[in-house]
Amino acid sequence: MLLVWAAALRARLAELESGGIHAIVADWRRHSVGLGTMVSVTSPSGTFGGLAVAMLCVEAFAQRHLLQFVAGLLGAAAVALVAFLAIEAVIGHWRLAVASLLILAAVALLLANIRGFFVKR
Repeated sequence: MLLVWAAALRARLAELESGGIHAIVADWRRHSVGLGTMVSVTSPSGTFGGLAVAMLCVEAFAQRHLLQFVAGLLGAAAVALVAFLAIEAVIGHWRLAVASLLILAAVALLLANIRGFFVKR
């Protein structure tokens, strides 16, 4: 089995060396799964299932879009948090919701301006 896997890897590496990354991206996209897709992994100890987040992160890294991917995840989490806090405010915990929104705004401003801290003057 290892010999078959090694032969397939050699063929794929030869394809990568001759055609560059664009030669294998189409296959990668055809076999990759999106965020939130249920995946299963079969191993000698059994079959395990879960949501595909790690593979999407690897794909974003491979395509040099990891920063945009992480920013998108953080943005989605921020939107979900704001929606949750808005519901909490309507339910009755408005002080906690307002304080949390102010903290979220402060963190967003900090993250937006942190690049300037590391820029040489």
